Amino acid sequence: MPPRAGWFDGVRGIAAGAFTDASGTDVDAVITERLGSLGVPVVSGVPIGHVPDNRPVPLGVPARLDADAGTLVLARTALT
Repeated sequence: MPPRAGWFDGVRGIAAGAFTDASGTDVDAVITERLGSLGVPVVSGVPIGHVPDNRPVPLGVPARLDADAGTLVLARTALT
C-alpha cells in the first residue's frame, strides 16, 4: 500500500459517503483495502457527498461515529 503522507495521522474514524455509478466496483472492499490498516471504525454509505439525499456535515463540529450501528451523529449544532 502506498504511503499516505500523514493525511490520516490522528484519525479516530472514517465516514465514507454513498457512492453512485461505481461501475460494478465493490466500494466497501476498496475502502477496507485502503483504510482497514488504520485500525479505526469505518462506516460507508453515509448520505454525504454527491447523492440525492445529501446531508451536510459541517467542518470542525465534534461527532460520534458508531461503526456497529452505522451512524454518524453530530455532538452539537453547527451554528452556535
